Amino acid sequence: MRWSSSLAAVACSVVVSTLAIELPAGVPRSIVEFRQKHPYRARAISHCRRIVKIRSSSNDTDDISDEFLAGIKQANEGGTLYLPKDELFIIGKPLDLTFLNNIHVRIDGEIKACLL
Repeated sequence: MRWSSSLAAVACSVVVSTLAIELPAGVPRSIVEFRQKHPYRARAISHCRRIVKIRSSSNDTDDISDEFLAGIKQANEGGTLYLPKDELFIIGKPLDLTFLNNIHVRIDGEIKACLL
């Protein structure tokens, strides 16, 4: 019984000493600080690849799974499927994407997967 309480005390001191590590100056200590230090800048779309766009969902129940899959297939083998900013894409069924090869998917919009 005494041995297990000693082991617990050692484990507790190891955890406490691990948590007390001081980070060097300038290292972000939260996600907010990280985002302030490293702001997101969207890159320009590469014009070396063909760009494929699909229609966005018109509302929260407009499932565009078939259009998404068709866009993925069209952009496969060297293209980019582009989902523009401020647009919503509802995916309402599972998609088999095991065939993918050399494709970029640029997601600037919002994807909601409602798989039931």
